[in-house]
Amino acid sequence: MQRLIKQLEWHDQLKTVEIHHPIEKEIHVTTKAHFDEAAERLLGEEKYSNLLKSGFSRPDLCREIAQDEFVDNLYNPSTKEADLAVIRRVADRLWKGDGVTGLED
Repeated sequence: MQRLIKQLEWHDQLKTVEIHHPIEKEIHVTTKAHFDEAAERLLGEEKYSNLLKSGFSRPDLCREIAQDEFVDNLYNPSTKEADLAVIRRVADRLWKGDGVTGLED
């Protein structure tokens, strides 16, 4: 657990107090390539390629994957759960966060 150390001055004595941060969130860094590979595996190579050719952006791909998952129309690669986790992190930031994908180059 991450600990924050704060030094307090108290009656001319220096005391160190450990403050445990009550909310810790695991941080995941997702690259554009990682997202694109996950999206392609979930949608299938042909559909993914066709969507890109038609001008789909990564936010569009998030919606497409969410819709296909809802109606059970995604491919089922062995990496499906990990791939969906990648897409969900990006979608969460897009739809509930600051509205950007947050993907690294």
